[in-house]
Amino acid sequence: MTLFVKLSMASGLAMALLLSAQPASAKVARCVIQARVGQHSGPCNYTARGGSFTVEPVRQRYLVGTFMSINVDVNRSGNGYVRALSGRGYTARWGRAVRSKRDRACWVGQEFSVCTY
Repeated sequence: MTLFVKLSMASGLAMALLLSAQPASAKVARCVIQARVGQHSGPCNYTARGGSFTVEPVRQRYLVGTFMSINVDVNRSGNGYVRALSGRGYTARWGRAVRSKRDRACWVGQEFSVCTY
């Protein structure tokens, strides 16, 4: 292979990696969140990353309790793990969640549920 071809391939790969690393854009959704720290029923910013997603407040500073965002990380088997980020930068591990069979928009844990519509 010539040096030009190698450089062209490398720059193409670098561009593909750069584009895939771009953050997804948030969409306004309706969130219904129930947790020990409070509840939220109303608009939220929803950002999907594959099957995983993050929800954040639209108008107010906090989404539920003192939490500014909630992340639902979904693995290949369809189970999820939920974490929430507080306004002080503390990450609370809410724990394991499964997708509701009754309402597929909801992820349900032992002491919480996160639904996005």
